[in-house]
Amino acid sequence: MALIPILTLIVALVLSAGLVADFWVGRRRAVSGGGQYEPWAFLGGVILIGVGAVTALQQIIPPADSGVAAGWQVDLGPNSFLGVLRNLTEAYVSLPKWDGNFWNHPVLFERPYGPLTWIGSGLVAAYVGFLIYSFARRPLAGWVFAAGSLGLLVLFQVKYAGAVRHHGMLFVILVVAAWLARNASASARSGPDDRVWSRGFSSGLTFLFGLHAAAGGLAAAVEVTRPFSQAGAVAEFLQQDGYAESLLVGHVDYTTIAILAGSPQRQIFYPQAGRAGSYIIWDQRRLAEPTAAEVIEAARALPRRAGQRVILILNYRLGEAIVSTHWLRKVAEFTGAIVEDENFFLYEPGAAP
Repeated sequence: MALIPILTLIVALVLSAGLVADFWVGRRRAVSGGGQYEPWAFLGGVILIGVGAVTALQQIIPPADSGVAAGWQVDLGPNSFLGVLRNLTEAYVSLPKWDGNFWNHPVLFERPYGPLTWIGSGLVAAYVGFLIYSFARRPLAGWVFAAGSLGLLVLFQVKYAGAVRHHGMLFVILVVAAWLARNASASARSGPDDRVWSRGFSSGLTFLFGLHAAAGGLAAAVEVTRPFSQAGAVAEFLQQDGYAESLLVGHVDYTTIAILAGSPQRQIFYPQAGRAGSYIIWDQRRLAEPTAAEVIEAARALPRRAGQRVILILNYRLGEAIVSTHWLRKVAEFTGAIVEDENFFLYEPGAAP
């Protein structure tokens, strides 16, 4: 987990800290049938976890010229609180838009559904309060839920805002904590309302699972009829005679790079950074935002062999005025992708009259 993204590194560190605490207070592992931790095996696991965490941190620390999530965004005002509430709502109530555009588009935060946004967010806030009360009765599960959720929320608020697909890790933390709580039920501190708590906790989690199942079913149904991305279709088109040897210019870079996975070309020129490559260098140089006219002129100015075509691949459609002004020929367009910015429009710059 430590060596995947920083989101799972946070979860790995939280789980590891919980296991260490569980070891030192002498608790038994439910997954081992009630046997005690073997000290040497436990020590070996801790060492492996430490190596994974240190290795991950060495790779995560960005170079000085990094252009990704540069700086810190510290805001302790109302906007920060609303951001936390939105992150939790998107994670727990993951229903997407009904029009099939489910990728990073939670329905509760679409403009036509303003009242539902506040109702859903209020219910999520109340549910989180219930979870805090519930997990307080089971220390290990409570630690994993509280520390894991807090670590992820801090990351989203001060360093990298992320999108719905990242915020979903908050729901994964809830599921992990629920599993730990259920397996620790035999040693939990019980009270007269324990049965009521158990029913409420199970019912709430089952309801959330139902929402996620519905969202997953909708996503699966949409993917039967629509491609997730049109990058594959563009790559197949470029394999045709007359285009296989063409020089590719892509804008915006993080979407057009996917075309290289299946195209005959091995590199693509990125006007943002002013360089060609088979992958993106995420430095500050690529943070430039060229206009459509600048992208076209950069494509036209590229050196090329006699007779070699230049194909401009954009993830946005150019207006008729700029097409005629810059003597472009529209080659093809590929639309209908689930991911909005992975629809592509291909143009070929012509010689100026």
